[in-house]
Amino acid sequence: MYYPNIDKINSKDEVIKENLAIQLYGKRIYEGQTVGEYLLEFLLVFLGCNDGKGGFNLKHGLNDQVKYITNPNIGLKRFIFFENSKNENRHDIDRMASDELNRLLMENIDSEKFSVNQVLYQIKDLFYGFNLITKQRSWFAQSMMPLCKDLVFCEAQNNTSRKRMDYYPEESSKINSSVDKDFAFTKHSFLGRGGEVYYMHLLQGLQEMTDASESLKIAVELDNRIRGLLSSFPHFEVLSKYIQNKWNDYLTEHMHKKVSSESKNWVQEYHVQKMDCHWIKSNYVKAAPYSIKELRNILSSTINPLEKLELINIGIILQMFRLMINEAYFVATGCNENKPVWLVQVPAIDKVNPKVKMMAVKYYSKIENYMTNALSIQLDNQKAMSSDESSDDRNADIKKLKDAYKNSHKLMRKIGKDIGLITPITGQNMRFTITDDIMRYLVLSLIEPSTSITLDSFLAKLYEHYGIVIREEEYTRHYRSLDSNEVYAPSLIKNLEEFTIQLRNNGYLKELSDATAIVMNPYDKED
Repeated sequence: MYYPNIDKINSKDEVIKENLAIQLYGKRIYEGQTVGEYLLEFLLVFLGCNDGKGGFNLKHGLNDQVKYITNPNIGLKRFIFFENSKNENRHDIDRMASDELNRLLMENIDSEKFSVNQVLYQIKDLFYGFNLITKQRSWFAQSMMPLCKDLVFCEAQNNTSRKRMDYYPEESSKINSSVDKDFAFTKHSFLGRGGEVYYMHLLQGLQEMTDASESLKIAVELDNRIRGLLSSFPHFEVLSKYIQNKWNDYLTEHMHKKVSSESKNWVQEYHVQKMDCHWIKSNYVKAAPYSIKELRNILSSTINPLEKLELINIGIILQMFRLMINEAYFVATGCNENKPVWLVQVPAIDKVNPKVKMMAVKYYSKIENYMTNALSIQLDNQKAMSSDESSDDRNADIKKLKDAYKNSHKLMRKIGKDIGLITPITGQNMRFTITDDIMRYLVLSLIEPSTSITLDSFLAKLYEHYGIVIREEEYTRHYRSLDSNEVYAPSLIKNLEEFTIQLRNNGYLKELSDATAIVMNPYDKED
């Protein structure tokens, strides 16, 4: 039921105490997570697995917890974000650490045209211009675009003790050994495990492949391409390493060492954080071939690296939704051989077709109903397994369901609206739609670089991979697969017309004749 086997890493008694959504979908995404953090968390796990060597360990035991290590690089993070963040939680110990690092760097700046102070702040502005998530967060909870390995920061949360900390404790000449350590690195409030789930989903898919040599080949390819993507910005890589190493050297000389002080690598030991993933549903393996193929196609296309990172982020979210929706459908209906329809209303050039809109609203509502019904079934299962006499408390049941909704369909609403998959932003009649960015992801992930397929084949792939329905043919095919009566939707003809216009306007559609059109991935394949 779960991957890895929870009997080996958690007792079932502990699992049934979890939020109902976590029981249903695995130890997974959290309501506080934002769009960019799915990608960051995936990269954290990818880079930190195998004792920090990174990649996909195909020999990982099916009964073993997936573990990874990460270096928070607090010195570099403080350098980028501290002075641009709100005053709250800018404590004296960090202000002094920030000033000290600034001084160290300015000592090594040589410029004829600008003052050393100007150069320093140009470097800060260069980094800050590529921030990914700042919002109103404190400096230690902000994030960068993953332009290189050192900028993939793990989550760090404030400890109240920092407010009272001295940079030089007890009149010592040595720096407080907690200057970069006294943060909560494992709470998963912002990095809420969505990226961990995606990593385990890919690993599960690679391990379950029947051809071991093909599995290894794909794992190595993914490894090389992800590392190559994170090496696309060498100037940031050099600057990041230089800044963090300057801080590390300073700590080596001036810190009051309380950890492995005899070790030559004590600074690395001081910084490294040990993390762990938990579990996902074993049923997710059915979608893994699609997820792996989509990621391979995006990574192998010669897209601008920044755009590629953005597309991968969209892809992770779409694939997470696919896992959640399919699992909810299976639990709610008992049907594991089919999937629910994602009926997508394509934005209209002029007037929205009201029939298509109402169909899209209806089928989005069905998906949310599957998710809420599945949680109710999960609650019944929890009560059946629990020996708690208070399990028949109706008010407690309602609270459990409400808490689970936040991490289920309500989370999907929020993230879906953020990426443009769900419309409108506010108000009623929610439905799936398709933006240019989502269309770009779907084309480039479902079609291999420098190749093309017919429009009919592309529409069939959309349904096969996601359950996405644009036109009547897939709609009818879906009901036929359920042994239902023939169902027709002639109003979807207009939806298909709008879809072809959107494809054409984005440069992905080429019409060969009145009857034939092809959809193409115009990018070459990277070596």
